[in-house]
Amino acid sequence: MAPPVLSLAASEIDPATLSGVLADYLAYEQARIFRRLLLKRLAGLAIVASAGAVWAGLAYRPPFWIVLGLLVAAGAQAEALALKARARIARQLTEIEARQLQAGTPDRSDPSKT
Repeated sequence: MAPPVLSLAASEIDPATLSGVLADYLAYEQARIFRRLLLKRLAGLAIVASAGAVWAGLAYRPPFWIVLGLLVAAGAQAEALALKARARIARQLTEIEARQLQAGTPDRSDPSKT
């Protein structure tokens, strides 16, 4: 899921705010890529662990479920970090849009309004 889109000229935004939005967007992209790669590896580990536990007859032992729980927790944490970064970007873009509307700057995200 991509973050919200806001179309403004860079000259209409304070340089510090623009820098913050770009930094947060890069952090979001990094978290998204990390999450995608991590989830693939965790799924592979879960499949190997499940197959090994079934083969060894350990599928109904508590350590097996603890290992699977830790794999799921790591994936959930990666997902939470990506969602947190996306929410931060959305909040910043909403604040910028509100400031631009208060200042009377036209909204460029909808071509029919210009």
